[in-house]
Amino acid sequence: MKTRKENWLTENESGCCLNIIVQTNSNKNEFIEIFDNCLKLRITPPPIEGKANQMIVKFVAKFFGVRKNNVKIILGEQNKRKTIRIDGLCKNDIFKHLKDLV
Repeated sequence: MKTRKENWLTENESGCCLNIIVQTNSNKNEFIEIFDNCLKLRITPPPIEGKANQMIVKFVAKFFGVRKNNVKIILGEQNKRKTIRIDGLCKNDIFKHLKDLV
């Protein structure tokens, strides 16, 4: 489902926030679609002992080309719906990286 609706993405003075839905225990780490006003992310680790959250930060940082300390889960740390802040990127940067999804 491709959409340019941007409710899942907000921009502030330090960067952007993404609303995501996480699917754990997947075969690979990947963003797959915009679903229910969130960016859907599949990751390989299970949601045990913070392993899934660690992978989310690592994957998002690598995917968008920023340092891991520029990525923070700011809401939903123990939920499949999360809000992630990425410092140093604007909306256009996010769209460039997600060009096949949005």
